[in-house]
Amino acid sequence: MAESAHTQIACNVRQGTSPEDFSQAVHGADLRVDFVSPGGAGGRLRSAYDQRGRSIDHVQLNFGSRVSGPLPAGKVTVAVMVEPAGSSWYGRTLVPGSTLIAMPGAELDGFTRPGYDCLSFVLTPANWLQIAEQLSIDRAPAALSIAQLQLSGPVADRLCALAEYLIWSPSRLSFERKTPLDIMADELALALMGAGESVRFTSVAGRMATAKRAEAWLRERLSEEISIADLCASLNISRRELEYAFQCSFGTSPKRHLTQLRLHAVRKALLAADGESSSVTEAALDCGVTHLGRFSAAYRRTFGEFPRETLRSSP
Repeated sequence: MAESAHTQIACNVRQGTSPEDFSQAVHGADLRVDFVSPGGAGGRLRSAYDQRGRSIDHVQLNFGSRVSGPLPAGKVTVAVMVEPAGSSWYGRTLVPGSTLIAMPGAELDGFTRPGYDCLSFVLTPANWLQIAEQLSIDRAPAALSIAQLQLSGPVADRLCALAEYLIWSPSRLSFERKTPLDIMADELALALMGAGESVRFTSVAGRMATAKRAEAWLRERLSEEISIADLCASLNISRRELEYAFQCSFGTSPKRHLTQLRLHAVRKALLAADGESSSVTEAALDCGVTHLGRFSAAYRRTFGEFPRETLRSSP
């Protein structure tokens, strides 16, 4: 008997509660995830992938996060929002059915809010060309570019339900000619064609670019005494412009974002520390924390444990 097509894909279902658990929320990506609201509730990640590097990933998150990093190398990523819950990618407002298409080399950049629910497709360039031939595209997309178009909410729900039935169903359906990933790629093509929009690829610019420059400036100076006024002066922008850029791009204020960056920097240091010779106070001060009492409470709200517990769990 011929081997069924279903055996050609691998499936992975897991729960996550720490930022590191979500670094591959898109299979093959290398994402940096920073919690910006309590992450103790965690989330669920389901992935199906094959030997060609194609995948479908279903991610449901119960926390707010800042997410950035490279998407799968050499692949086209298409993300369909089932329920964005007020989340934003590339500074763009998302609603159910919002669909983002990222060309090879593009990086994911934005923030999620609790209740985020997304179905992502990772396609080979050949898969994408087959789909693109059926779409109206303004001009050939450049590397690193992205596009956004709008599907209806019911279409997004249907894609999600079909993935549930074909891939993660307990019945483990068998297929002789096409794998579930093949079928889902066909259904995605039909959904994109049905959107009736011209696909226009653009580069990330404007407020998102401003927010990213500011974030990089902050990351380089976490150990220093930083003021938002200094940040504005360095970027030559007004406080109002900076606040608006952060709210649109990251869903938070510059001051709160700085606090979260420091919390994650401390956590990274504690996880890498030698528990016998390192201390929480030392790690916190090295990352620019000045109010240790408030720091400990904020750390527990964000990660669901006290800093000393993280230190004890380090290798």
